[in-house]
Formats: sequence, structure tokens, C-alpha cells
Amino acid sequence: AEELRQENERLKQIVRQKIPERAQSIFKECNLHQSDFQLLENLTANKQSFVLTDPRLPDNPIVYASERFCELTQYERDQVVGRNCRFLQGPDTSHKAVELVRNAIRKGVDATTVMLNYKADG
Repeated sequence: AEELRQENERLKQIVRQKIPERAQSIFKECNLHQSDFQLLENLTANKQSFVLTDPRLPDNPIVYASERFCELTQYERDQVVGRNCRFLQGPDTSHKAVELVRNAIRKGVDATTVMLNYKADG
């Protein structure tokens, strides 16, 4: 739990640095409910590879990348946070899978698919 709290503070600092003019309004909008915090804590404790995005922000940027995600993809967290997930796509990423996710985000519904993403070294 303490590690997650520290990571939250680190992420807030990144937001303050990259988009200072919107930082306070973003923080007000992004209050985690206890159930959200418990989910993040469980995912982190179980060493899951994942990113979280915020579709309320322009271009749906990644707002959190798990340690395991960084290990698997070979990207540093500061190379990931603030970017849209598109940067992980490559020539063999299924356009059909991308469109399925894009439509689900636009409609605000759940979607499940398998998508080929690329690591930092290709």
C-alpha cells in the first residue's frame, strides 16, 4: 500500500511538471474511490503487467504503468506516462483489435481482445 501511495505522489509530480496549468483540475477529477485503490493495490501486489489510461484527458494518455509492464516492455515509466497506447503498436498489430478497443472507449463499454504490442527494442 505504501509503495502505491508513493507512486501516486510521483505521478502527481509528473502531471505538475508536464501540464501545470491543468494539474489542479485533473487532481480534483481523479479522486480514487476505495474500491479503485484496492484494485490497483491487488494488481500491483500480484506483479501484473498493465497500464491505466484516462479517456477524459486529451488523447487518452497513460496515467500509470505497472513495474511489471516496464520490465516486460523495456520502457521506463517516464517514457510511457503521458502518451497514448498507440506508440506500442507496430506493423503486425491488428487494426481490427485496435478498432474494437477504440469503439469501446468511445462508447464507454467493456471490450476484450488480444492485441500485439511492441517492446522498446521492437
